[in-house]
Amino acid sequence: MKLYEECFQYAIQVLGENHPKTIAYLGNLAAVYSDQQQYQRSQELYEECINKSSILLGDHHPDTLDIVYCYAELIARQGQYPLAYELHKGCLIKKQMVLGQDHRSTIDSMIGLASIHMLMGNMPAAQELYEDAYRRSVSGIGERQPHTIAVMKTLANFYIQKERQFGSMMMITTERDQARLLYEKAIVMEKELLGENHPLRLQSLFELPDICTTQCYHDQAYVHTEECYNKRKEVLGELHRETLHTLHMLGCVEHNRRHIKQARLYYEECFNKFKTTFGEDDSDTVAVKYDLQSLIDEYQLLGTM
Repeated sequence: MKLYEECFQYAIQVLGENHPKTIAYLGNLAAVYSDQQQYQRSQELYEECINKSSILLGDHHPDTLDIVYCYAELIARQGQYPLAYELHKGCLIKKQMVLGQDHRSTIDSMIGLASIHMLMGNMPAAQELYEDAYRRSVSGIGERQPHTIAVMKTLANFYIQKERQFGSMMMITTERDQARLLYEKAIVMEKELLGENHPLRLQSLFELPDICTTQCYHDQAYVHTEECYNKRKEVLGELHRETLHTLHMLGCVEHNRRHIKQARLYYEECFNKFKTTFGEDDSDTVAVKYDLQSLIDEYQLLGTM
């Protein structure tokens, strides 16, 4: 935070308060406040940033629209969905006019608006936007591009979230299968484009087992989780939080496969490492402890441990 503040103040001194670069630094500072959940201060800075950018560059300038997009995301995080909807909708319309419908910034705004539809329970409108965003990213940017792969995974996550919120009545089998296939495709392309140890690919490997488990593909879930764990242990170290998250996932997957003894070993190893590294009161330590105790209680009742 201190460095961002210093950078902004230095830009004011050197470039002036209303220089485009200074306004960009102000937007960066607002984003940092948002990341730290200081939403009121972030909102004040974004509003100042939008006003200055609108005066200097115009309401339809891409830089102004990017700030409006970030502001809309901040508003959504605070649960003000109707206002976030209006901001995202207005931003999308202007980006379509200025940048075109297939520009990656326009596609990002489509996804932003889709997420608000989903949060407000309008799943058909959300699905239409997510699917349109993916088609446009493939045709306008190219299928084998990191941005398109990210959109692909966003669409897959929507399908899964749709089932979790509304059940199988709204989730047809082809969509459930499509979610898994999209993630598997993303993992292959990320390996080819970014390398097998890239953080984005490892994150995909971490997320895919959850989708496989939803569809009862427990063996596939284990294979992907084990690969992710071994890679993260190699790249990040065995005590890194993300590595331990993956070790926790291994326990969950083995639990789902009814491999009880192995699940318990994973949970116990994960709990001890979290406790030693981050402390007994850390939220992740507590979560693993809960899953371990739940496993023990469940199978002691059945007389299998």
